Amino acid sequence: MIKYLLKNILYRFNSYPLNSNHEYLFCYVFHTEAIYSEHDFKLLKSFCADFLKLTGKKPICTVMPANNPQIKAIMLKKNVTEKLYVDRVKELSAMCQIGYHGHFYKDGKEIKPPTREKETVTRQFNEEVQWFKKNGIDTNNCYSGGWWYMNEDLIKNYF
Repeated sequence: MIKYLLKNILYRFNSYPLNSNHEYLFCYVFHTEAIYSEHDFKLLKSFCADFLKLTGKKPICTVMPANNPQIKAIMLKKNVTEKLYVDRVKELSAMCQIGYHGHFYKDGKEIKPPTREKETVTRQFNEEVQWFKKNGIDTNNCYSGGWWYMNEDLIKNYF
């Protein structure tokens, strides 16, 4: 709490101007994990439609694919079909730029940095990227790593 307060005070009195030699693009990014939920999906659509209407810009929704172990388990529990999930992602793409949001798993447990599970993560990453392609969903080469999971293994595979 003290750290937050000190940063708040510092930034109020000591501003940092943006470099005028660069063009900046500011946008709104969602790490979208709950589109299987009717309630959450409606809220997300409403916000994104309003954002697009107000700004003329599409927000970015980085989406976890339906073949992700976490999403797959929740969809099964909530009786959500893969077709419905795909339809929702495609519906979002009309008002959002879609990206890929990844969380990785080994033996049912989430892999978080600094753990390196190159083979497991690379396999799951490639399977999930293929899910988007198979379903005709463009991720715009946009990736947002869950738990800040980004390393050279993923960069070499995706970009």
